Amino acid sequence: MFSQLGSSVALVGRDNSRLQSTRLECLAARKESNLPDLPIDPVICICADLSKVDEISKAYSCVLEHFSCLHVLVSLHLIYPR
Repeated sequence: MFSQLGSSVALVGRDNSRLQSTRLECLAARKESNLPDLPIDPVICICADLSKVDEISKAYSCVLEHFSCLHVLVSLHLIYPR
């Protein structure tokens, strides 16, 4: 939804192949909405385990490095027993 409305999106998760698949869906949604191209990649993937504090910091740093700011954070996570 965010991509379809023109937002830049950082996808964060542990499974890189799922992240890449979701990234392609986001890019397709942008294209369907006839949004203009951006000077930077509007959808990035960050492979990180957000149950670890240091990886949260790493993910946030990657977002700031790429987009310069963070406006909205949506957390959709599940906790699985390992």
